[in-house]
Amino acid sequence: MTNPNLLTSEELIKNNEMLTQELQGFNKILRNLEKQIRGKYWLWFLLPILGWFIYIAIINKRRTTPEIAQSLMEIKTAQTKNQLQIMLNNRELEKRQETENI
Repeated sequence: MTNPNLLTSEELIKNNEMLTQELQGFNKILRNLEKQIRGKYWLWFLLPILGWFIYIAIINKRRTTPEIAQSLMEIKTAQTKNQLQIMLNNRELEKRQETENI
């Protein structure tokens, strides 16, 4: 570091230009280091959304395979029949309780 009082105006201007160029070089080096530090980690911002879409696509594809689709249909049909039967049984129980209370 030089003392500005000892330099002429022309030397100060040249010194400022030289320092500005060095500063630009340092900024380039700093940007390159930041790029190396960040690397491809910015892709992690996309992963939750992208991962969700991939997951949904895989699950939908698996659900439409014939053997799994048939099994799902049978299970859901049996489940629905059981739920309807439970509803009918509960309705009948309520009717019986009403007739006993009268």
